[in-house]
This record gives sequence, C-alpha cells and structure tokens, in this order.
Amino acid sequence: MRSVVETRASDDPAAAARDALADGAEEVVIVTDGAVAIATLRDLRALTRVRLRATVASFDAEVHDQLGLPGSPRELLRTLARGAAIGIPVDVVLPVAEELAPVAGRIHGLARAAPKLGRYLLDLVPDGLTARAPGEIAREIALAEAAAAELGVSLSTDDDTRIDTELQAVLAGIKPVMRLSTSREESEGEAMLRARYARFGLVAAAGDGLFIDDDGDHERKLRLVYVARTMAIAEHVRAVEAKTFAPKVSVQARAAEYHELGIALGYPRCCVDAYVERVALSPSLAPSEALSEAYLVARGAYVPSPSWKLNHLLFECGSALVTFTPCGYRCPAALSYANAVLAHVDAEAPLAAARLRRRLTHEVAVDREGARVLVGRDAAGAILRATPRRAPNGTFVHALDLAFARRLLSGPSGTPEEPAPIFLDFRADRDGGS
Repeated sequence: MRSVVETRASDDPAAAARDALADGAEEVVIVTDGAVAIATLRDLRALTRVRLRATVASFDAEVHDQLGLPGSPRELLRTLARGAAIGIPVDVVLPVAEELAPVAGRIHGLARAAPKLGRYLLDLVPDGLTARAPGEIAREIALAEAAAAELGVSLSTDDDTRIDTELQAVLAGIKPVMRLSTSREESEGEAMLRARYARFGLVAAAGDGLFIDDDGDHERKLRLVYVARTMAIAEHVRAVEAKTFAPKVSVQARAAEYHELGIALGYPRCCVDAYVERVALSPSLAPSEALSEAYLVARGAYVPSPSWKLNHLLFECGSALVTFTPCGYRCPAALSYANAVLAHVDAEAPLAAARLRRRLTHEVAVDREGARVLVGRDAAGAILRATPRRAPNGTFVHALDLAFARRLLSGPSGTPEEPAPIFLDFRADRDGGS
C-alpha cells in the first residue's frame, strides 16, 4: 500500500510520512510543487521508503504564471536539487503539451541544475494542458529517450497515476468478472491477456463473439476473454454472452439475453433494466432516428447535477469508476458500486485516485453518433474549449470526437432532424455524489 502526502496540505510532511509508515504504508510519496525547507528534507532522508515527486512543466516563471500552474519553478528546482543531493529518491513528472517546451530540453536543463536526479516520468495527456497530436507525441518521446540515454537517466511513462479500475474491482470482489477482447486472428493477444491476469491470481475462459462493425453489420469477429477469480464464474459469463451472438432472434428474446448478461457481469439490476429498455427495446424517439448507444444511455440517465463518480463516458481514456451505464447519474446502487471501487483505489493507488477525481470532474458532451468531448465554457455558457477524448498513450479514441469538437466550437447545433448534443456537467458535484 502506498500513501501520498502533499506538502501544500501538510504543515509537517515528515511527521505525516512517519505516521503513514507507522500505519503500514509500504511507501510514502511526498508530492510538492514548490519550496520544501532543507530541515524537512533532512527529516525525510532519515525515513526509509519515502520518495519525493514533482511535476516540472516549465523553467520560465512567466510561462508558469500564464498557465496558472502552482508553485514557483525556481523554488521547485532548488527543492529537487537539494532532495536528490542528500539522497532522497526523486521522481520528476514531465508533461508533454502544446503550451510547453520540448521534454528533451527540460531533461537537459534538469540534469544541469540537479545532476543527482535520475528518474523522469512522461505525462502524455496532462491535466489542464493541451495534449499534442499523436504524431508529435511520438516524436517528442523519441527525442526525450535520446536525451535520457545520453545523460544516463531513467525515462518512462508515468504509470503511477494510472490504474485499471475494472481489474481492481474484480480483485476486491466488487465485480465478479471482467470481459476483454482481441482479434480472432491474434492468438498471441489472447495468450498475453491470460498471462497478464494470471499474475494477479485470476483465471480466464475464452470464446468467439460477433459485434456490430463500423458499417452497422453484425460482422465484427472478436475473441473474448473472461477474467475472474474462479473458472466457474468465467465460464458462466461466457455461456451467458454466447446466447447474444445467435442471429435473428426477436427483440424481446434479445432483451432478455442482454439482461441476463448484465446481471452476470455484476451490474446493478436497476441499471441493467434501464440499459435493456433504452438500447434493446425502445432505442429511438422515432423510427427515423439513428442514435448511438452512448447517446441513448446518456439521454436516459440525464440529471441536472450528475455525480462525477458515475462518469462512465471516459472509460476509453482510462478514467472511470463504473464500467456500466447507470440508470441515472445519481443512482444509489451505482453510487454504492463506485464508492466501493474508489475506496479500494484510494487504498491501493492514491496517486491514481487523485487523478481519477481530476479527470472525471469535467463537463462532457455526447452527440447522436456517440462522439464525446470534454468542454469548457465561459460565464455566459459559450463553449471555449472542446477537447476530444484521448487514450492514455495520447492517441485519439475516435475520429468522430474530432469532428464533434469542431462542430461545437463553430456554434449551436441541433435540429428536429438532428437531436442536440447532451451536456453532462460532472463538475457541479465535485465534492458530492453520495
């Protein structure tokens, strides 16, 4: 178990670290964005299993202030140099963003200012900044790797702030099984999935499935892997889902199959009932509508003040506590599930839990095709930013998101022939949701 202490929130970080270690923490991470007194650093050095962590976005104080970043670059550099010099392990997070100078230059600058630093972590989709285009991210990583190799320092992506919440839900017994997919032709992909989860003491059963492809045909063939704590659970869910791949069944029969699958996957009954009604039984307001599943469930679950804990719309970004579609964005049963997952992640990976809180408390727009973007508005409600979803490696989740973002920035949309986007402001419930 890891514990996190933020210097801004603690009068005595060393004392907080000692308390955390006494309570059983395997490691304590001291997160800072500015000056830490040399006496405090010396106290931290005397403790075992303590690391210092800081994000270095820019050395330029003016850029720092323009971006609204916390702390002072000069004071932060002094803290990191002193900490590393006296033997405290230091992790430096380097965001990759449009507003920032290249990472390679920052690595060289840090190596000069604090030569004892040795571990650098890349943040490819940083909070509050504009992620670079995927090709630019790849080029920046290559240059950063060359700089790190030249200087003999460690460079990797920042995995400390990422966690597979669905896996954690299975490990904690909150969810019975997780379902993964790979191409039917990729036998290596299935083997890798089995091996990956075997390390956690989990077992897997596999089967073939047919899904709707981009052309709307039931022709997309995938190999499904069901991961659970026991083979009986995995095989049960495989058998339940296999029924849904049979062609040409009645709407009512297919709805019953989806309902059985949702229950087998461990989702709240009320949410399964709502999903089946919205997606399988009555998915459209009118026969002429062609609405995506994401739009249908967002429209059906809408409430004026949705709980951020039930923001499932960024699952493909690696940010979600719930992996199902709630019947409502304040559903008590769904919130009970989300709270259990969050409590487990807080205990296992507090840095990842903090990032989830930041990532999920956004306003998200969904259009009829299922595209999703994160939006920012001014005081009058005009859209100032529309950011397409990004996967953890910086790639765009779907091309539809980019087109939707451009439409939102160009002005109002929505006609009787084209239903208006749905806006869900998960910021309004930042501190609530229970």
